[in-house]
Amino acid sequence: DGVSRGFDLFRRDLNTASLNTGDYQSTSTGLGVRFGVPVTEYDSINFGLGYERNDIVLDALSPPAYIDYVSQFGTRSKTVRGSFGFARDTRDSIYFPSRGYLLEAGAEAGLPGGDIKYYRVQTHAQYLRPVWGPIVLSANFEFGFANGYSGKSLPFFKNFYAGGVDSVRGYEQSSLGPRDANGSYVGGNRRMVGTLELLFPMPGVKTDKSVRLS
Repeated sequence: DGVSRGFDLFRRDLNTASLNTGDYQSTSTGLGVRFGVPVTEYDSINFGLGYERNDIVLDALSPPAYIDYVSQFGTRSKTVRGSFGFARDTRDSIYFPSRGYLLEAGAEAGLPGGDIKYYRVQTHAQYLRPVWGPIVLSANFEFGFANGYSGKSLPFFKNFYAGGVDSVRGYEQSSLGPRDANGSYVGGNRRMVGTLELLFPMPGVKTDKSVRLS
């Protein structure tokens, strides 16, 4: 019937000292389950539920906003995370599409039962159209918004960032957005990104569909 079910069991160690973002270290462990349900040939919904524990370590170079958050809520937190999303995808390929469009909307939230109370809403739209031979016009738009609730602040590690190959090319990873007094990028609770690209084959390997330039 096309329904998918996946299980997650993970441990993630993060040290941002070599990144553009503010300094902190974290260890996250968790588990979860998620489902994908096709509604029509082009439409699908997905939802999931998971549990995650985060341990945070700051240092002398950590931004004041991070220090304030840890002072208020502590270095260890537990999250019961719920998620829900919808997608309509008419593209002719998932990895290297040349025509069609994609509309996605999703939300995740820290649910009651955990220490962290937050929500994040994100939307993504992509439109592709051949303009001449193998050259394809691609337009992308993304919008995200997040905040805390029930008297809780949005955890800094749930902030949005922009810049880099996955959002705005030509800028270093996560280098667009607010900075702290030390010049570190600390992200924010909202993000809006729009891109317009021309996609074309790699010269000399026009028949190879595994790579293309933009």
